Amino acid sequence: MRTERWVGASLLVAFAACGAGEPPGRVLTAGRNPPPEIVDACDLASKRCSRCHPLERLLLAHISTPASWVMYVDRMRHQPESGITEGEGQVIVRCLVFHSFGPEGLSSLGEGSP
Repeated sequence: MRTERWVGASLLVAFAACGAGEPPGRVLTAGRNPPPEIVDACDLASKRCSRCHPLERLLLAHISTPASWVMYVDRMRHQPESGITEGEGQVIVRCLVFHSFGPEGLSSLGEGSP
C-alpha cells in the first residue's frame, strides 16, 4: 500500500513538472484530449476542490464507478467550506468521471457524450 502511494505521489510530481504554467485543471485531464466543456469543468473542480484538500486526493481516490464520483462530490458539496453549489457539483462530476473513465464514463451519467 505504501509503495502504491509513493508511486502515485511520484507520478503527480512528474505531471506537475510537465504541466508547469498550465491551469490547475489540466492536471485532471493530463494524457487525454478533453473537449472544451470538460476542460472548463476540470478548471472548476480544481478551484472548488482545492479549497479543502490538495488535488492529488482526487487523483489517488479509489473510485470504481462513475456513480461513486456522484456520491463523493455530493458528500463534499455538503461541507460548508466547499462552496460547491448543486449545479457546480454536477459539472465537477463530469470532470472527474472523464478523468477516471474517459468519454465512455460520461454516458453512464445519463447525459450522453461531453
